Amino acid sequence: MANISFRLNKGKKITDFDKSYSIYIRITSGRGKDYNCSLGIKVKADDWSTKKERIKNRANLTQRDKHNKILDNITSYLADFSLELKNTSSHEYIIRVKELLNAYFNKANAKNISFFQFVDAFIEKAKTQPNSQTTKIVAKATLKSYRTTLNVLKKYDNYEKKISFNAIDMSFYYSFVRWCEEQDWTPNTIGGHIKIIRMLMRAANELKLTNNEEYKNRKFVKPSTETDEIFLTIEELQLMYELDLSNDEIQEKVRDLFCLGAYTGLRSSDYCSLTSFNILNLEGKTNLKVKMKKTGKTVIIPLNSNAKKIVEKYEQIGFPKVIGHTINQYINVIGEMVGLTEIQQYTSISGGVEKVHHKRKCDRIKSHTARRSFCSNAFLAKVNSYDIMEISGHKTEKSFLKYIKLNTQQRATKIGEHPHFN
Repeated sequence: MANISFRLNKGKKITDFDKSYSIYIRITSGRGKDYNCSLGIKVKADDWSTKKERIKNRANLTQRDKHNKILDNITSYLADFSLELKNTSSHEYIIRVKELLNAYFNKANAKNISFFQFVDAFIEKAKTQPNSQTTKIVAKATLKSYRTTLNVLKKYDNYEKKISFNAIDMSFYYSFVRWCEEQDWTPNTIGGHIKIIRMLMRAANELKLTNNEEYKNRKFVKPSTETDEIFLTIEELQLMYELDLSNDEIQEKVRDLFCLGAYTGLRSSDYCSLTSFNILNLEGKTNLKVKMKKTGKTVIIPLNSNAKKIVEKYEQIGFPKVIGHTINQYINVIGEMVGLTEIQQYTSISGGVEKVHHKRKCDRIKSHTARRSFCSNAFLAKVNSYDIMEISGHKTEKSFLKYIKLNTQQRATKIGEHPHFN
């Protein structure tokens, strides 16, 4: 349990008892967990009870009751977080105590904290301070999604004029989802915003900024739909790999990185930032050892012959630094060059309406298609699902099986290979 105490002059020896000193709070919770800070309240040393750790009961001290009440409230407030503080590391402890004290004084100084002020501060803090649960700094892509949701909420607020901590209830949920559908957004896009809103409300509750827990309602769900995305087969990837692009340096680099992603399962943010230090030789075989930017998890990925040749090609001269937007810009053209031009029909849902589309396969290829291709092809090649998930980062087999994109014929072939059907 956290030990909370108050003292003058940070506990240093006092010789002048007519002098005013700042009241310091000290919060300890086991070895290596010790935090001190001034509360911004000053009192004469002669008016302070060291034994009771409160301002003495003297008639001339007009602010006595007010200041002692602050000390009582802070003690009670922090006591609620004793177990959490006990279970944090020494580094996390300091960060968390600061968060709690900041939240307390923000709440004390503003009866109705603005929801948007909180979100702005949450995003700003996330740039530099590790998450108290994962101990990792939030990835840039995740910060971008927070800002996007904040901007969406501000646009919705201009429409409804009602966003506050207490207003985020089921009525808000239905209204917000309906408004998002009117913007012609897909269920997965809307679901991404709902997920972040729930996270923000959970954080605000933890900081005692609100007691509204409507976001926990089982109907306050994240809308989603199964995406109708594609993957490239081993044969289609081989066509890309063998294509002569020596007359176009950008196309060649885009193709090489895309194929490397399709052979390793790395995200574009990871394969676009490779260096020679990521190359690892184990028992005579070439691997890539990569700490993934999104999850912070380190994986070791064995390379097939094509991937090995791509790595060897850039090992000495340096891997290309190509952003996802550039890959999306050129990979469709490369797909067209290798003949992936058959017209495909697929459906999507936007604005709550199912729509039917017709596009050439080459025009449906994106930078993320590489990663999906790796998972699908590895699954078809009978690589154990959990081994693939170690690289892909999927936490459940259910989510993994939704992610891979096998058509009806491919699934039937895969099932037919099981001994049960012999």
